[in-house]
This record gives sequence, C-alpha cells and structure tokens, in this order.
Amino acid sequence: MDEGHKIPFQDLINKGRNTWLIETGISTKDSIEFEIASAPAVNANYDLLFRSLLQFSENNYKIIIAVENEIQHDRLRELIYNQQDEFGLMIEEGTIIFTILPLKEGFFLKKEKVLFLSDYQIFGKPFRTKVINYKKAKKSRRNELGSIKPGDFVVHEEYGIGRYAGLHNVKIGEIEQESMKLIYGEGGAVFVNLNYLHLVKKYSSKEGVEPRTNVLGTTAWENAKTRAKRKIREIARDLIELYAQRKSSQGFAFAGDTKWQKELEASFIYEDTPDQLKVTDEIKQDMEDRSPMDRLVCGDVGFGKTEIAVRAAFKAVQDNKQVSVLVPTTILAEQHYNTFRDRLSQFPVKIEVMSRFQNKANQKIIVEKLKTGEVDIVIGTHRLISKDIGFKDLGLLIIDEEHRFGVKAKEKLRSIRVNVDTLTLTATPFQELSIFLYMVPAIFR
Repeated sequence: MDEGHKIPFQDLINKGRNTWLIETGISTKDSIEFEIASAPAVNANYDLLFRSLLQFSENNYKIIIAVENEIQHDRLRELIYNQQDEFGLMIEEGTIIFTILPLKEGFFLKKEKVLFLSDYQIFGKPFRTKVINYKKAKKSRRNELGSIKPGDFVVHEEYGIGRYAGLHNVKIGEIEQESMKLIYGEGGAVFVNLNYLHLVKKYSSKEGVEPRTNVLGTTAWENAKTRAKRKIREIARDLIELYAQRKSSQGFAFAGDTKWQKELEASFIYEDTPDQLKVTDEIKQDMEDRSPMDRLVCGDVGFGKTEIAVRAAFKAVQDNKQVSVLVPTTILAEQHYNTFRDRLSQFPVKIEVMSRFQNKANQKIIVEKLKTGEVDIVIGTHRLISKDIGFKDLGLLIIDEEHRFGVKAKEKLRSIRVNVDTLTLTATPFQELSIFLYMVPAIFR
C-alpha cells in the first residue's frame, strides 16, 4: 500500500477498502492506520445477520449498526431486540449500538474490534446520497394561482366551468383592483377579485377530455349541482345501509405486528413518507379491531399506495387469511402481481394472478386452489367476482380504482364487503374528492 495515500474518513466508510490511512493532521506521524475488512453482505438474509451478530459479539466486537433515518432506527432496533433475549441484553449493555448515519457499506476494524453494519446492505437497498426531506412549506391560496395558466379550465362555485384568461386590473370607483378574468360560453366573462380566490378551483378531468363551458344567465350549472346532490344522496343512503350492516356484523381481529411484518416494512427500498407511515399505522389499527375495516387511501400515482396495500395483505396472510386484490385492467393486474411477488419474495406467501393472460385451464386450477386455501393472495380483474370464485377464508379485500368498475361489479362488491376488511385505493384527483366532500353536508340541508 502507498504510505502517502490518505483519504477522509467519510470516503473510507463509503468505499470500504481493505486497508487505508486516515488523515488526522498535516504530518504523516499524525496518521492512524486501520486494518479494515468488508462486513458480511446480508442482503435480506436475516439468518446470516443474526449469526454474524452472535459470532462477532463472541469475539468481543462492539457492533455499530448505521441506519438511514429515525424510522429505520426504531424498526431495526425493535426487530433485533425482540429476536431473542441475548440480543436484547447486548443492546442494553451497549454491545450493539444503533446510530443514524447513511453508510453505504459495512466493514470491521480488526485491531479495534469494531463492526460497522449498514441498513442498506442488511436489506439490499440502493444507497441514496441524499435523504429526501418531505417537509414542505404550506402554500398560501394566492400561491396556488401559480398552478393555473391562461387557457386552463376552472370551476367557479357560483358560475360553473369557465376558462382562465389571466389577471386584469379592474377599476371600481376610484380603486383599481387585480382580478382573475374567466371566459364563459357565448362570450360571457366574470372578473373575480383575488380576495375571493377560494371560490375558484382548477378543473380536473381525464387527460385529453375538454369540458363544455357554462353559459352565464342559464340554469345549466344549478341543474348540474342539483343532479350531483341527488346522486350523492343516493350514494350516502347506500353507504349508511352498508355501514349499518357492517356495524351489526362481527369481523376478524387481526393480531399485532410479527417479526416478519417488521422485516418487510424495514426492507422497503425507499424512505417512507410521513403520510405512508400514518396511513400504514391506521390501517393496521383498523385490522386489529373487531369491526370490519373500510378505509379509503387517496394519493397520486407513484405516492406509495401499493406498498401500503402489500403491508396490509401480508398482515392478513400471517393470520392465515386470504387476500383478494381487485383491479380494473389486465395491465394493472400484472403490475401489482410483479410488485407483490417482488416485495414478498423472502416470505412463504403464495401469490397468483387472474386475468386474460391466463388460459382457462390455468384459471380453473387457481379457482380450485382459492377454495382449498392453497393461494394466499390473488390479484385480478373483475374475473375475481365471477360466480365460480370462492375463498376458503377471505380476510382482506383490496380494491384499486373502484369507480372504474361497472354497476353489477359494485353490487357484488357490496355484498362481499359486509364482514370483510376492505381497503380501497384511488388516484382520483384530490380536488374532485374535496368538492365531493364539500357538497355532502349540503345534501341534508
């Protein structure tokens, strides 16, 4: 080794070479030589992890486990602490220490008898050089105007759908005020003072769908709101009936988190967002309650709804319950199947998919396995609510984008959901959901 080769300590722990000189001062005399070897690459092999902890501790090594953040710190500490009494004692005595440090690779110092382990290597996760900060400053209503561009469709609470035409100065008496200009059908226009921005929301719809603007002075918008209220009233009546049935029926109270559950959640390759953590905990609390769960998770594409569903499904499977994941399209079924299979590959969980990609012979085999309990999780389209489908012991129903199913499918789902825990996922724009929730109280006035 080149005696003059010196690198900072941070580079040392990120590169994990065999032997390095650590620079602590200007002269060579102030340099400290360490004998370093690579730590065992666990890669989600938890038996190897536990054996390594025991072997190094028996050789009088101090073990330092570096984790990415506080969430992983608590998860991994609890996982190891509860594995066996000996580990709990080692943590209490300080033989095993947990520290928050994004360490790329683990290593051990032979002379100093110190073992460094990285949670990236423990769970086989990719190393992130930058930890995401999810805390964002709250936007004022005025700043939300920046997301609306001239030409965009907007909805005014009183006048309906129009097109935004930019900001204009409007003189009222001797005072000039800045206002939004909204263009309506047949040349109508409305100027909205910026103090009343709460009355205007950006229009949301499927991509490529262009709405028809309302005409001022007509009853079209009021009629549309009346129809919406009537529809909401019908939905509310059905929901009340469904919830009354669910309240009067007994569900299944799932057990608390197991060691495997903690391993699964800690092995997630991305950092959990605060919302993911909150929703995951609330879902598990609902599942552990005796009353049947009925929870809606609303979030945009890519915000981690599937990971939440995987964790809920795995919790159900550990109590010997089956899980049905219902999706609207064949492509989505295959995507979910690949995700579930990848995330649960370390555990003895049998997962199948039911879609048009399977021939009738294979579908028949899966149907029989569902009835005998040989399949733990099945993912599929509306084929899963056919008459020939039966479960040995269904404990959790996961529905992705329920609004995209037809009336008959929804009727079938309503009968299934009476005493089965249900988790519904949707990427419906939050603005549409908020308008829906805003209108609900009005229907009973």
